[in-house]
Amino acid sequence: MPAVRSPSRIRVPIVVALGVVLLASLFPAPAPGQRNLAGEVKLRLLLDQINNLGSVMMIAAHPDDENTALLAYLARGRHVRTASLPISRAAKAGRT
Repeated sequence: MPAVRSPSRIRVPIVVALGVVLLASLFPAPAPGQRNLAGEVKLRLLLDQINNLGSVMMIAAHPDDENTALLAYLARGRHVRTASLPISRAAKAGRT
C-alpha cells in the first residue's frame, strides 16, 4: 500500500516554490531597449531636441535698457519662452 503524504508535507514544496518566484520577481531584468544616456554630449543632444527648455523674463528699468538681441536668441535659437517687463514711471517716461 502506497504511503499517504500528510497535508503539511505537501504544502512545504509549494511554499518554497512560491517563495523562490517572489524573490526572483524582486530583481527586474535589464531592459535591452534603453539607451545609455551617460555623457555630456548625449545629454546636450537630448536637450536640443526638447522644444521648450525653460522661461526667461527680462525686467528692465527703461524700455531702451532691454537686450532684444538676447531675447531673440533665446526665443528663436534656444527655444526658450521669453517675456520682457520694462518698468518706468508713466509721468517721467518722456524725460531722461
